[in-house]
Amino acid sequence: PESDVWGQCEMLRILQRYRPQSEDELFDILSLLDGSLVSPHPQVMAATLSLFLSLCSSLPAVSLAALERVRGPLLAACGSVSREMRFTAICHIQLLLRSVPGLMGAHYKRFFCGYAEPAYIKQRKMQVLVELVNDENVAMLLDELKGYCTDVNSDTAQAAISAIGRIGRSHSDRCLEILTGLLALKQEHITSAVVQTMCDLVWVCPQYSNTVCSALEGCEETLQDSQGRQALLWLLGVYGEQVSGAPYTLEVFIDGVRSEASLGVKMELLTTTMRLFVCRPAETQDMLGRLLHYCIEEETDMCVHDQALLYYHLLHCGIEETRKVLQGRRSDPSLGVLIGRPAEPISQWACSFNTLEPLKQCSIETESASRGSPEHLTCDPKSNPDLSDTINCSRVEKVHSAENDPRGCSPWEHYVT
Repeated sequence: PESDVWGQCEMLRILQRYRPQSEDELFDILSLLDGSLVSPHPQVMAATLSLFLSLCSSLPAVSLAALERVRGPLLAACGSVSREMRFTAICHIQLLLRSVPGLMGAHYKRFFCGYAEPAYIKQRKMQVLVELVNDENVAMLLDELKGYCTDVNSDTAQAAISAIGRIGRSHSDRCLEILTGLLALKQEHITSAVVQTMCDLVWVCPQYSNTVCSALEGCEETLQDSQGRQALLWLLGVYGEQVSGAPYTLEVFIDGVRSEASLGVKMELLTTTMRLFVCRPAETQDMLGRLLHYCIEEETDMCVHDQALLYYHLLHCGIEETRKVLQGRRSDPSLGVLIGRPAEPISQWACSFNTLEPLKQCSIETESASRGSPEHLTCDPKSNPDLSDTINCSRVEKVHSAENDPRGCSPWEHYVT
């Protein structure tokens, strides 16, 4: 009798251990498996493609043809009634786009977010949309992402703003217009995300600094979280000569330093005040003296105390030496434009297809939406409570041990009924 879905997946996995003895035998096997690439069951399709990629590791043209074949089944899985199935499909599509960036280009509307979709699906869809941007669809994609910026879920709103910032690296004018308009909403989490996104944008595209600096006036009144304030301080320190009210904004931070709870904000405040003193000494000399006095004489945190002491001794070395130390890089164009990057060889990710690897929260494609200044990048992966009970592979692990399959279980087979 014909095997059920579970049995087909197991047989396809076992076949990965076999190596054809000739090219003719290889193509005979591929011909027999061709129908399974478009199977209506996503689990079978994924297991078949994984086998194809394993067998065709030395035949990139055949592998690319297989990726084209599974486009339809993957898009169908993205429309599944099961949220977990949708999430798994989107994560695996992200893998394919690393080697075939235009694979889903004509179907970008399939990745527009539904109102009732959970945040973790919306955020992954936005990552895909960023990869699918081109000159023809950029206006529509930006309008769609703009609508997500006021989502009731703050994480989704921040992810949408971050996505607009990434698109801004290659399509700047409209993106900056949207980001500047969002600042007018005066909402705390939106303002914070916009300032951080602008910070990231000028770090890789310094030519946008004038537009960004002109939009910063008054942002400090809305910012409450530490990451947003760190980003604003970094911008004031690096581009302080372009922001007319920078010393007055800085004075507000210095006046409230005694009640400041964030270590990161205090450290950034010290560096920003020193940088601003180098380019605008007359306006910042007095406030720099007050800040250094507090941090050296009253501050209890040794990191802040030692950094203030370092800057105090640096000033004794003269203004030119201070300038050399503080005025480092304003940008890092080597990060380049993330959109339109060269395609990766399929072999770089083939071994992780049909495993749990693509589902990990801190993926290689994910760009943090809240991390303070771009010079202090940290990765702080958060657990996703929405997925804790759904991605459970115990059933697979009982049948197929880690000894036989070191890559781990398939995320699709959890949904075999």
